[in-house]
Amino acid sequence: MKRLFAAALAAFTSLAFGATQIPVQMLDQSGSTSGQTIVSSGPSNFPTWATLGVANVTGAAPLASPTFTGTPAAPTATAGTNTTQLATTAFVTTAVANQVAVAGQPAFQAYRSTSQALTIGTPAKVQFNTENYDTNSAYDNATNYRFTPQKAGKYRVHAQVSISDTLSATTTYQNFAMIYKNGSLYTSNRLDGYSVAGNVASGVSVEMDIQMNGTTDYLEIYANVTTAASATINGGTAPIPTYFEAYYIGP
Repeated sequence: MKRLFAAALAAFTSLAFGATQIPVQMLDQSGSTSGQTIVSSGPSNFPTWATLGVANVTGAAPLASPTFTGTPAAPTATAGTNTTQLATTAFVTTAVANQVAVAGQPAFQAYRSTSQALTIGTPAKVQFNTENYDTNSAYDNATNYRFTPQKAGKYRVHAQVSISDTLSATTTYQNFAMIYKNGSLYTSNRLDGYSVAGNVASGVSVEMDIQMNGTTDYLEIYANVTTAASATINGGTAPIPTYFEAYYIGP
């Protein structure tokens, strides 16, 4: 039994000695400088102190560099989304389709400053003779009273016409506001009313998004009244009851 125990102890001592052929070495912090870290020197060597830089990190880019070098892979910019992220050195503003700069786009607003007579049953062009603004000088407020934008694309068009009807008896009446494109009716809106004899004022609005070719296309507003003895388009400045406006919204 004693011989068996002695043999086992000798074997264990030999194994322990073999396992510690490379002794454990503690790094001396006095041998390092500020900012250094412990770096592996491989499986057969002791670790050492070293200063890590961008070059030691695979795929890293220098944060302090004034320029971002290289062209990493990135998704292609897609128009009409706010989720696509870009991560290249290329500027992509000109590559994004359908972008619209806010400044400099055609827009106007004009109104009728005084009353304008209407002939019952006959559509009449509303003469919006005073401009509030006209960014690209596309509205004619003196002769043709039309909007002729010189930029192709879609325009949001809106008009309101205030009409005073004179009724000779208790009856229904109809007031119309109409958008004409290139001299032909494009769309309209109708107000149906009912009143006793006398004067009654009401406003009717019309709105539509309309494609314009940017050269010859033009827009006008017409009004019409039925079943009234007489009618007048109301003008004014404070408040403005009758106005016409349009602005560019995209290609």
